[in-house]
Amino acid sequence: MVDQATAEIVRRYLAMIDASGIPVTGGVVYGSYARGEQTRESDIDLLVLSPAFDRNKPDDLVNRLWRMTWRVDSRIEPIAVGVREFEENDDSPLIGVARRDGVLIRLEEIREEPAKVAEAHAKYGK
Repeated sequence: MVDQATAEIVRRYLAMIDASGIPVTGGVVYGSYARGEQTRESDIDLLVLSPAFDRNKPDDLVNRLWRMTWRVDSRIEPIAVGVREFEENDDSPLIGVARRDGVLIRLEEIREEPAKVAEAHAKYGK
């Protein structure tokens, strides 16, 4: 289970990505943070789920994911994954691990907190 502080970091990051114009449905935290085994040196492994990544993963969008980590928390290690790709791809070991052991954080959960979304939109634009 992802601790509350990490979940909040991921929520802020996903809201910022969405506010920047990349439509995000949610994220999946996997690895040590999902298992509750993180250390001070651990990164936050995160699949960023977006329909924008289902066809291809344009370098400019992937680079934007990485640049935005520095605005929220540099420990975030984002991996761009399409929504259909996450649901249907049975060949990717990484997606398999994230499905089995990961913790899904939906953007709808964030949108229910209008102050957080408004803050992200004001800070980073849409």
